[in-house]
Amino acid sequence: MNNTFFMHYLNYLDHESEQIVRHVHGRLAEEGLLKSTLYGMHDKDAESFVALVLRSGTLPYLLMNGKHLVGFAWYDAFAAKSCFGHVVFFKDAWGRARQYGKQVYRQLLSYSDGMGFLFDCVMGLTPVNNPLAWKGAVACGASKIGVIPKALFDAESGESMDAVLTVATRKIIGAEA
Repeated sequence: MNNTFFMHYLNYLDHESEQIVRHVHGRLAEEGLLKSTLYGMHDKDAESFVALVLRSGTLPYLLMNGKHLVGFAWYDAFAAKSCFGHVVFFKDAWGRARQYGKQVYRQLLSYSDGMGFLFDCVMGLTPVNNPLAWKGAVACGASKIGVIPKALFDAESGESMDAVLTVATRKIIGAEA
């Protein structure tokens, strides 16, 4: 398969984006990925997911390999030149998730405007009990900083849970100019 991976930005003001995000939600549901992706949400329905990822102050992306949807990502909690990333790959892409994930970090950390890079740091907070996700981030080039006690909320159990903090910078992923 030819590597034509790219990230396609979804404009939160575009009505078509809502339909696309509903499709992503449906796929997450079909593949049993809703619980691990939306652990902090009481309502995991399509409308709640659309409201989460298509709100002002969020950057949602389709993760594509050519015309094939391989995953979805959204970035939020912007402060200075950092943000939090939420990335999920669909099961048929898991064999190439490391390759795609490295490209996600490289692309996001390469965005610039007339004043330089938009992001210097992409952070992830992942439940400790989801090692596939946080170890995946590390395999894609992020560094595991440590565990933050009770940093995330599990809506299903009503309990706070420990989270692994991962960080990617251009230096960490080896993409410094």
